[in-house]
Amino acid sequence: MYMVEMRNVSFSYGERVVLEQIQLNMKKGAWLSIVGENGSGKSTLARLVAGLLLPTAGTLRVCGFDTAKDAERGALRQKIAYVFQNPENQIVGTTVEEDIAFGAENLGLPREEILARTDDALTRFALTNLRRKEPHLLSGGEMQRTALAGAYVMRPELLILDEACAQLDPQNRRQIWEHIAALKEETGLTVVSVSHYVDELRFGDQLLFLKDKTAEVVEG
Repeated sequence: MYMVEMRNVSFSYGERVVLEQIQLNMKKGAWLSIVGENGSGKSTLARLVAGLLLPTAGTLRVCGFDTAKDAERGALRQKIAYVFQNPENQIVGTTVEEDIAFGAENLGLPREEILARTDDALTRFALTNLRRKEPHLLSGGEMQRTALAGAYVMRPELLILDEACAQLDPQNRRQIWEHIAALKEETGLTVVSVSHYVDELRFGDQLLFLKDKTAEVVEG
């Protein structure tokens, strides 16, 4: 079974066709980098994979679930985590620690498990000394690490990064990608990332180039 399987997937915003006849087979544990010019449909494709958008035509299966089916899409959301370009749009806690714990709480885990996962995430993403800090007082890099830690506590099978480091300086970008690469190596996590930075493409096992509404997939 493929982690992400696209068969003739197309998507339109009204009459404007954005993606047309996309084909993709992505294995579990792989890292897919989605690249292309601005407006080529990179974020649209990432949101299709997450089940946030539904294909206009074609079939899309993620983690074995058909995203076009309501019941299966609901089950899919337990398997994936999505990190946006602007982390402040998804941070809801009044402190860093509270925000990181939020995802695990939504899974209905026992309190002891939530605390253990939160402590692990704080350590992994170098946030322990900021655990009591209010998110709006964080730097850009700290806020993005908080968003990633919040995704990590959910133990997703698939992590989707939609230009998650676009607003960071090169040093912070490198640190974030190294965190994710280490996590992938340790846990077998599958990653889909959208980026326009060439240096980030080295992490991908597969590259998907979007141009003129279609895609070309290149094995890394």
